Amino acid sequence: MTDRQFRLLLGALLLPSLYFDQSRIVAAVVVLLLFEGVTNWRLPLLVERLRGQAADPCACDIEAGMEAPARFTVEAERVFRLVAAVVLAASVFLFPDYLWWLGWFFAFAMLGAGISGVCPLLIFLRLAGFR
Repeated sequence: MTDRQFRLLLGALLLPSLYFDQSRIVAAVVVLLLFEGVTNWRLPLLVERLRGQAADPCACDIEAGMEAPARFTVEAERVFRLVAAVVLAASVFLFPDYLWWLGWFFAFAMLGAGISGVCPLLIFLRLAGFR
């Protein structure tokens, strides 16, 4: 499983969960993303290691030729997961009346990033200086 496939599954899981108002599934996704962001034990890397294959370090296809200087020692993928967890938690649990659209936007963005391989948030984080 690559990070691209993980984003596709994340978006495909979040969209029906938001539509059918299944906050427990969204809470499980938030906990998973927080766990991955804090520990850096990412599900795609664990699956690849269990399968005995080398994981692709490139998160997005468009980032392959992009070389930005790393100002921070934290990986962009790790920060992405933390930001995703905070955005989902804020939109679904903290301010659902005002930020209901943010969870939907994020779910469609992850589905699009999984299909196209281009994740604008990761590109921004890499340009900001994360590894």
